[in-house]
Amino acid sequence: MGICGILLYADYHFLLTASGAFRITAAALLLLFLFCYCLTVLFFFPVFVHYELDLFGYIKTAFLIGMMNLHAVFFMAVGLGALVYFQISYPGFLPFFGAVSPAILIMAGGCYGFTRMKKVQFSRTAPEHR
Repeated sequence: MGICGILLYADYHFLLTASGAFRITAAALLLLFLFCYCLTVLFFFPVFVHYELDLFGYIKTAFLIGMMNLHAVFFMAVGLGALVYFQISYPGFLPFFGAVSPAILIMAGGCYGFTRMKKVQFSRTAPEHR
């Protein structure tokens, strides 16, 4: 995941040197890849803790759960942004809440995604009662 982040950062710096229609097209693709990357990173650690898969399975499952719960991703991003703002505004709280608050927020979003995924799986496998 770190290597993918570094490649996206390098692509961004390459994009700064481009011009014309290529720059617009490349910027749109870069934003799409960046969105998918952030989506996967947000759900990677909850999936890593919750499931026992191979590396590609973790990445695939994190991406799929994230795509299934875009509203949760939005609230997680807003919450993380608010936490960053709070920690910048009041740096004295950083040692106490610096790592715990984002971890709780990310795991809460992950648990919500797992619960929603189980409900969808159960509704597909449950026999219909008439």
